[in-house]
Amino acid sequence: MDYPERIKRAIAGTKWAHADVRIVECWMRLEHGVLDHLSAKQFNAYARAGAQMTVRYPAESKNLAESYGVKVEGAA
Repeated sequence: MDYPERIKRAIAGTKWAHADVRIVECWMRLEHGVLDHLSAKQFNAYARAGAQMTVRYPAESKNLAESYGVKVEGAA
């Protein structure tokens, strides 16, 4: 399973489930760089934290995503 799918599953059922998984991954990579070493529990926790950041800080999230080369329309 790829990262976007894992992130989507990790945040499903939360109030942040609508967060753009591409931006969530950027937040995760900002802190960890490589995500392969994270346990499933850690990955899920960091995905939820990244989703929360994406929703709470849309302008910053858009800037972060664009710094990773992710094109985002409007606010996150």
